[in-house]
Amino acid sequence: MFNKALGLRIMFSLLIISGFCIQVQNGMSQSLATTLATGTYPIASTVDNSRSLLYVTNSGSNTVSVLNLHTNTLVTTVAVGSNPEAITINPSTGIVYVANYLGKSVTSINPASSYATQTITVGQYPTDIAFDSFNNKVYTANYASAGTISIINTASGNAVTSVVAKSPYPWKIAVDIHSGTVYVAAAGAINCQCNTILTILDPTTNAASSLTVGQLPEALAFNATAGVLYVVNTSSNNVYAINPANENSITTIPVGKTPNSITIDSSGKVYTTNNGDSTVSIINPSSSYAVTTVAVGSGPSGITFDSGANLVVALSSTAGSVAFISPSTLAVTKTLSIAGNDLTSSSTLRQSYVVNEYGNSVAIITD
Repeated sequence: MFNKALGLRIMFSLLIISGFCIQVQNGMSQSLATTLATGTYPIASTVDNSRSLLYVTNSGSNTVSVLNLHTNTLVTTVAVGSNPEAITINPSTGIVYVANYLGKSVTSINPASSYATQTITVGQYPTDIAFDSFNNKVYTANYASAGTISIINTASGNAVTSVVAKSPYPWKIAVDIHSGTVYVAAAGAINCQCNTILTILDPTTNAASSLTVGQLPEALAFNATAGVLYVVNTSSNNVYAINPANENSITTIPVGKTPNSITIDSSGKVYTTNNGDSTVSIINPSSSYAVTTVAVGSGPSGITFDSGANLVVALSSTAGSVAFISPSTLAVTKTLSIAGNDLTSSSTLRQSYVVNEYGNSVAIITD
C-alpha cells in the first residue's frame, strides 16, 4: 500500500537533490583542482578530449608540455621550433600542430608514435593556426608585411602551399567546419588600412577574396550550425555577424569597450570579453542580436564555453580571476582567484585550463 506521508517525504528529498544538481551545473561547485608546472613562458594550449591530454606551448623554452588530465601529471616535454605560440589539433588523429613564431615553421606532434615530431616550413611569423577537419588541412596566418597564408595538406605528406592574403599582417584564423572556407583577419599599425580587411579563402581553389570589417579585428568565431561568422572589432567596439549564405551580409552589434575574445555556447549565444570596461557582452541572435552586459574582473582577456558543464568561463588577466557565467541566467555564478593569460576547456572532462605565462604553470579548474 502506498504510504502518502512517506511518498511526500521521498518526493521532497528528490526535489532537494535535484535542486542541488541544478546548482552544481550552474556554477556552484567550481574549484581549483591543481596547478602544474610547464616550461618557461607558456603562451597557449589545446585539449585532446579523446586521450585526455593537454598540450601547452612554452615560448621561452621552445617546447610543448604534454599533461595527462586524468592523473594531473606531466607525460613528456617535446622540443619544437623557435618561439612556439599558437597550437591546434586534429581531433580524429590526435596529431597536434604548433606554430613556431620565430622559426618560420610548424611542428607536428604525433601521440601515437611516442610524440614523434615533424618540422614543416611555412611563412614568416606564423601567429595563428587552425585545423580544417573538412579538408584535412592546416592553415597558418603569417604575420609579416608580405601577408601570406600557408596551407598544409596533411593528406599529401604535409605539402605546403602559400597564398597571398588580401592584406598584410594576417594574424587570426577561423574555419567553417562544414564547407572548409577559411577566414583570416589582419592587424598592422594603428592607421593601417589592413586593420579592416578580412581575407576569405576558397578551400578548393585557394582563391582569395576580401571583405571590409571593423577596426582591428582581434578575434573570430564561426557558428557552423547557424552558418554565421562573428568578427570582434576591437577598436570599433562592436561585433560583425557575417552571413556567407546571404552574400556576406553584415549585422553590426555594439558591445563593450575594447572587445578582444569570443566564444559561442550550444544555444548559439555569443560572448565577448571587453577589456576596456571589464565586462562580458552576451549576444542573443534569436532575439535580434540583443545584448546583455555582465561585469567581471578587470582586464578580461579570454573566454571559453564548457559544453559539458554548460558554463561560460571568462579569464580576467589584470584582476587575476576567473568568472563562471550561466547561459540560462546570463549571470556570474562564481569567481575564483586564478592568474593567467590564456584559457581553454574540455567538454568531456568538465574542466578549464588557465595558462600562466609568468608563473610557468597551468591551473586546472573543475567546472
